[in-house]
Amino acid sequence: MNKINAELILYSECEVTNKKIATFVLKVPKFIMPHINSHRALSRNSASSRAVPAKKMRERVMNTPFIPVYFGENKPGMQSGQPLTGFRLFVAKRVWLWSRYIPVFLHFIGEKIRLHKEVLNRIIEAWIMTEIVLTATEWGNFFKLRNNPDAQPDIQVVAKQMDELLNNTKPIILKTGEWHLPFIRPEENNLDVELKKKISSARCARVSYFLFNGKLSDIESDKKICDRLVTSGHWSPLEHVAQATESLERSGNFVGWKQYRKEFENESGGDYHI
Repeated sequence: MNKINAELILYSECEVTNKKIATFVLKVPKFIMPHINSHRALSRNSASSRAVPAKKMRERVMNTPFIPVYFGENKPGMQSGQPLTGFRLFVAKRVWLWSRYIPVFLHFIGEKIRLHKEVLNRIIEAWIMTEIVLTATEWGNFFKLRNNPDAQPDIQVVAKQMDELLNNTKPIILKTGEWHLPFIRPEENNLDVELKKKISSARCARVSYFLFNGKLSDIESDKKICDRLVTSGHWSPLEHVAQATESLERSGNFVGWKQYRKEFENESGGDYHI
């Protein structure tokens, strides 16, 4: 079965301001994404169900379905009661797993009539995991609300992991003007910084070092992806790449770190006029 997991991809600290920035990759159930998206201090990109072939999505649901970490007793309010035990717990888990069979069958029928996966795959999202890349300088509110007994149990698991990773990891010290570059491999450190910014942005868009076909990405493909992001106005992956500054001024949702997207005049998409 799939397990919730947090991986700290890159943790950096500005030498001058001592302001830290962290990038995580989370593996979480799809249904808790709204809990993460509500935190506007976090820059995030996630793997899309629209990109997964229907057959592969069905295989994931049947072979490695997500199972909630907690089955609590029903009571009024948003939080469940004491955990179910014994026979009731056994039945609850079977209800969760058995309930996927009819949606999976209907998903199969939809594929046969050539229904596109951007609609089709939504039918079975309750049982799948997704990967999310998160970057932020401000984590206090997230941990206050999500590493909390009142939060959805599944997000408590990943929030606790993230908090422990930050507390037990020593950040990389960067000088003013140097860049926080998630997903840059050690052998790529000597590349031109402008190129590394593009590579990092492309990999943040994919939430991976790998291309969508499973092959390890190469520089040319990453450059093309970043250029397409800029041309089409998909700016969010460029937020994870950030430059250490000498002050604690705000840049987008970051403090003390300038987002790469802010280097482009049209990064607001035309929503703001001065």
